[in-house]
Amino acid sequence: MENNKGISVIVPCYNDQATLKLCLDAIVANQYPDCEIIVVDDNSKDSSLAIARSYDAQVISSGENLGAGWARTHGASFASKDILLFIDADIIIPGDFLRRISQKFSGGTSDVIMGVMDKEPCNRGFMASLLALEANFYHSCKDTAIDEVHTFSFAIRRSVFSASGGFSSTFRGAGGEEYEFGYKLTNKGCVLKVDPKLKVGHYFDSFFKRTVKLFRRSVNWFYVFAKQRRFGVKGTSLRVGLGKVFGSLFLITLAMSALKPQPFIYISLIVFIIELLLLSNFFYFIYKEKGTWFLLRAVFILQFWSLVVVVGVIVGFLQILFKSRKL
Repeated sequence: MENNKGISVIVPCYNDQATLKLCLDAIVANQYPDCEIIVVDDNSKDSSLAIARSYDAQVISSGENLGAGWARTHGASFASKDILLFIDADIIIPGDFLRRISQKFSGGTSDVIMGVMDKEPCNRGFMASLLALEANFYHSCKDTAIDEVHTFSFAIRRSVFSASGGFSSTFRGAGGEEYEFGYKLTNKGCVLKVDPKLKVGHYFDSFFKRTVKLFRRSVNWFYVFAKQRRFGVKGTSLRVGLGKVFGSLFLITLAMSALKPQPFIYISLIVFIIELLLLSNFFYFIYKEKGTWFLLRAVFILQFWSLVVVVGVIVGFLQILFKSRKL
C-alpha cells in the first residue's frame, strides 16, 4: 500500500482571528512529512492575515471579499500535492488526521472523503453543544455515498478537483457552494464518502450568527435544488426537509392559537407530533447524549431554526419566481 501521499492543506479565512492560530497550530502539530499549508485570506478586517503570515505557509490575500467558494478554488490553484485537504479556519484537527487522510486515498476508490464534527464542541455553552450534536448526527453516515460536500473538512484528489472546475464563485460569504459543488461532482460520477472516524473539533457561532448563516444557506440551497430538481441522499433528505417544515408550522399554529385557541391549539399539537415522528432519531440522539432538560430546550430552538429555513426557502423561491436570480 502506498503511504505518505502529499497533502496540500487549504484554509480559507475571513475575520477568523479568534480561531485561525489554533487551527494552524493543529495542522502543524500533525508533523506530516509531505505537507504544505495554503491560507487564503478573503479580505479580513481583523488580524487574520498577520496571523497567517507568522506561519510557514503560502498566504494569499484576495484584496476584496469574494466568498469562501472563490477562496477555496483560488487556494487550490497554488497547490502542488496530490491530495487537497480543505479545512475551515474554525476547525481543529487531531494529531494523526493527515496520516489517516493519506491512508484513505492509498488504494481507495473514493474521490472525496469528508470528516465529521465531534459531538463535543471546542467552545463551551448550550448553543455550541446543540450545534455540535446536530452537525455530528447529520454528518455521520458510515460508508454512505452522499451528494453534498462538508466543506469544513474534506479531502479530494487534486486531479478530480481540477477537472471539476472547483467551487462556484457566485455564492458570496459562506453557504450554498457546498451543495452546488457536491452535485457537480456526483453528476460527473464522482464518489463522495463520509468517514465517521475522521472527527474534527469545531468552534461554533453564536445564536445570532448561526441564524443568519442558516437563512443564507437555505436561500442558496433552494437555488441549487431548483437547478438539480432532487434532494440530497443525506443531510437535505425529504424526511429532514419535511421535519423542518412541520417544525416551522408548529410555531406558526401555536402563535395563532393565542388569538383563536380552537382549532389551532389542536392543530399545533398534531403538527408537533408529526414533527417528532419525522425527526425522532435526531431527538432521541440528543436525549441519549444530554438528557431530558437539554432536549426540551433544544426542541424550541430547533423549531425556530426550522422556521428560518422555511423562510429562506420561500425567499429563494421568490427570487427565482420574480427572476431576480436566474437558474
